[in-house]
Amino acid sequence: MSFLNDYSTICHPEIAKEILKNCQKPFQPYYEGEYTLALKQKVKDLCGCDVDCAVMVGGTQTNVFVIANLLRPFEAVIAPSSAHINVHEAGAVEHAGRKIMTAPTLDGKIAPKQILEVIKTVDPSQAKPKMVCISQPTEVGTLYSLSELVALYQFCQQNNLYLFIDGARLGSALTSSHADFSLEEIAQNCHAFYLGGTKSGLPIGELLIYKKGLFDDNLFLLQKQAGVLLAKGDWVSMCFDKLLPDLFYAINRQANETACYFAQQLKAKGVVFWQRQQTNQLFVKLSYAKVERLKRKFDFCIWESHKEFQVVRLVCTYLTTKEQIDQFIATI
Repeated sequence: MSFLNDYSTICHPEIAKEILKNCQKPFQPYYEGEYTLALKQKVKDLCGCDVDCAVMVGGTQTNVFVIANLLRPFEAVIAPSSAHINVHEAGAVEHAGRKIMTAPTLDGKIAPKQILEVIKTVDPSQAKPKMVCISQPTEVGTLYSLSELVALYQFCQQNNLYLFIDGARLGSALTSSHADFSLEEIAQNCHAFYLGGTKSGLPIGELLIYKKGLFDDNLFLLQKQAGVLLAKGDWVSMCFDKLLPDLFYAINRQANETACYFAQQLKAKGVVFWQRQQTNQLFVKLSYAKVERLKRKFDFCIWESHKEFQVVRLVCTYLTTKEQIDQFIATI
């Protein structure tokens, strides 16, 4: 029984039906077909502003692509120390020749004050900060409020920095009961972000959304050069077109609601939370003995290990049931 992640199934049944229905239909190559054109208009309507979009392969590729192509070789991206680009991407950004500068964080978030402190430490011979990269939600499941996002974007504009949002789990953020922002407000308060499809029921794909002209209309060539241009991209556009907006919100809302039930049961059992539960990821402190007992029946991620306890990450999906959660609770 797994609480390991939210991308272990091939795809949502509704997406599978759409694929089967069209699997023998000829598609235009790359992103030149009817589904991509329809998706671009849909995204523009959903965001309520002048944006463009492009289907990407996965989260790491999207992060590297955006950072490498918006930054010059001597420029750097500032991110929280816990950021996915810093901790879980095997040095992919650095391999692309771009420097990551980090700010310390306890809750996965950073604020303008912390970014300014990083900028102040840079001398003329070091890489020059040019971008801020945050995740919404953060890697530890916490959320930036709308006021925090607005403050970050205004700071970046005032200091000639790009603001890029890693949105691998943005669906979970948008459907959280703690969210005070909309997709439109996300689009208005950054230069680029993406909607994660892999963690929202698609077999493959992230949807990069960016301010019109950000890549000087060269995105196709940049994708081709970077090896992230899908020959069957219009097929993935078809999947996103089916996903957005209703199924996207339904899948993530279900995962969040199940996670809320999980949190209630854990608290009733006296389990201490390491981070506040706001999305489909729960981070709790458990003794080594309890972790060993639970590992016999359940899959989950050990996030951190300390002298007297381990931090365990438990992830809910739209397939997670209350019965599975109750079995976990009974085993603690």
